[in-house]
Amino acid sequence: MISKIAPPQIRATTGLELAAGLFTKCSDELASQLTVSLTSGKKESGQTPLRIGINGDVYGGMKAPVEVGMRRVDIAYVNPAAMVTMAYRGKGYYKQKMALRVLGSFPSWDRIAIVVSKDLGVKSLHDIARRKIPLHVSTRFSGVDNATYYTISTILSFYSLSFEKIQRLGRPSTGMPSSVRSGAPEEHRQAFHQCGVR
Repeated sequence: MISKIAPPQIRATTGLELAAGLFTKCSDELASQLTVSLTSGKKESGQTPLRIGINGDVYGGMKAPVEVGMRRVDIAYVNPAAMVTMAYRGKGYYKQKMALRVLGSFPSWDRIAIVVSKDLGVKSLHDIARRKIPLHVSTRFSGVDNATYYTISTILSFYSLSFEKIQRLGRPSTGMPSSVRSGAPEEHRQAFHQCGVR
C-alpha cells in the first residue's frame, strides 16, 4: 500500500515510524511530550495542515482542551474524559465554552482514592479539617495544571482545606507516593492519594 502514495508522503510516513520506533525502544531516556506538525512547506498550498500535541504540562493536562480550542493544535489526548466535558460546557477550570469534538475514546475508568492511616482515627476530610491534623501528604504535583492536582485541590476546598493549609499545619506535601512504596516510617506516610485505583 505504501508504494501507491507519492515520495513526500512515503518520507513523512517513514519519519513518523522512525520516531515511534525510537520512542518505543528508548522511552526511558527520551522526553514524553509529543508534538507532530504536518505542513505543506509552501506558502501557497491547498493541503490541510495537521498539528497533534500529547503529554507534558501543555498537551497532557488541564491545558490540553484549551490548546485545541485555541487552534494551536488540532488533536490532543485528554485524560480523564470529564475534562473535555468541562471545557465544552465552560465549567470549573474552563471559563468559557469551547467548540470541541471527540474523535475517539480510550477505555479508562478513572477514580480518585484518598487514603489515611487508620491510626489517625478519622472517617472523613471534615475530621482532618476540624482537628487540624498535621499530615505528610504524598500526591502528584508536577505543576498545578494537571488533572490530578486540580481534582484534589477542588475536593480539599469543599472542606476549607488546601495543600498550602496542610503544609502550614507542620508537614510538607510531596510528589507521587514513593514514600509508601519505599517502606518509609509510618509517621512519614500518614496520608496520600492516588488516581486510577480500581
